[in-house]
This record gives sequence, C-alpha cells and structure tokens, in this order.
Amino acid sequence: DVTGHGASSAFVTVLMKQLSVRSRKHFQKDKKRQVNSAAWMLAWINKNLLDAGLGRHLTIFLGVIDREKQQLNYSYGGHFPQAVISTGDEVRFLEGRGLPVGLFEEAEYEDMYIPLPKQFGLTVFSDGVLEIMREKSLKEKEARLLTLVKETDHRVDMMIQYFGDDKIRQAPDDISILSLQTV
Repeated sequence: DVTGHGASSAFVTVLMKQLSVRSRKHFQKDKKRQVNSAAWMLAWINKNLLDAGLGRHLTIFLGVIDREKQQLNYSYGGHFPQAVISTGDEVRFLEGRGLPVGLFEEAEYEDMYIPLPKQFGLTVFSDGVLEIMREKSLKEKEARLLTLVKETDHRVDMMIQYFGDDKIRQAPDDISILSLQTV
C-alpha cells in the first residue's frame, strides 16, 4: 500500500512492479545470489526505494511459502492490519510488525517462520478496508475480520458482499484483498 495519491505514488507502484520483476530475473540468473529471507527482501526493497529518492514509502506484508519445508517465512514492513491465517478450525492474525519500507535508512525487518499444514488459507487486507467497516472500535474491526475470513473461507467474492460493492467503490482509501488457499 503506497502512501499518498497522484503521480508520485503511482510511480512507486510501478517501481515496485519493476523491482519484483528485476529481483526474480536477477536471482534466477545468478544462482550464487539468493533471496535469503522475507526480511532480507524487505531491506533490499527499502534500499532501492530510498535510492530512488521519490519521497514516498509503502507498507507491505511479504511472505514466502517454502513448499519443500512446508513453512511460511514472512516479514512486515509497516503493514496493518496483520495477515490472517487459518489452519483447520483456527483463524488468527500472524504476529509481527516492522517499519514502513522506503522511509528509514536504518530500518531492520524481522523474519518470522511458521509451519504450514497441507490445508491452510492466508488473507491480507489493506488498511482501507478498516475505513468502510461497520464496527466502531479497532478491536471490534479486527475481531470481525477474523470472523469474516472464517465465515467466507477466504473467498474474496463473499468478503466483497459483506463490505458492499457500493462502499468499496466510494471508499476514502484504496482497498485490496489478497487471499490464498490450498485445496
């Protein structure tokens, strides 16, 4: 989620896409170089954004699923609300926090690791979703997000029904929902 609006924010979005493509090509081509972890990747993105000198920053949740080890390595770069994971009957927020990306040279990011069962779901919401929720307090909104993910089984189309398509179109902030689920 890029801060601000307008051309400079749009440029940061394009830069993030370029960094994503560049990192994949760069690290696939040079097998000696590896993405060591999600936190390492956030630090790399942070450096590139600061070097670009755009005066914008972003919040990000970066997760890497290792299918061989059946684990998730993730890190937060100022992203809120936290990502939601479900494993069986348990639905919870993934722990962690970190500084926004592209704002502080000395920012450090923390690697978190969790084992993944064969069946799991992962949903990430942008903070704009909090602004259109009916609940009053942040605690109530967070509780509702967990319930919503459980009730909809991570289905974005059903979440949009809950929020209301008209609310999403007229939202004061960008709204994004990313949902992954094993079948």
